[in-house]
Amino acid sequence: MRFGDVDLPESLVSAHTDGRLVLFVGAGAVTDPVADLDNRHP
Repeated sequence: MRFGDVDLPESLVSAHTDGRLVLFVGAGAVTDPVADLDNRHP
């Protein structure tokens, strides 16, 4: 499966579909301003 410029392996997509995918995301992750749930920042 293509996601933009990234080619995701079918095994990864299947794990997500089956609810078996766990992602550990570190402090360097960036979220879209729309998805930012911390409303303390103007």
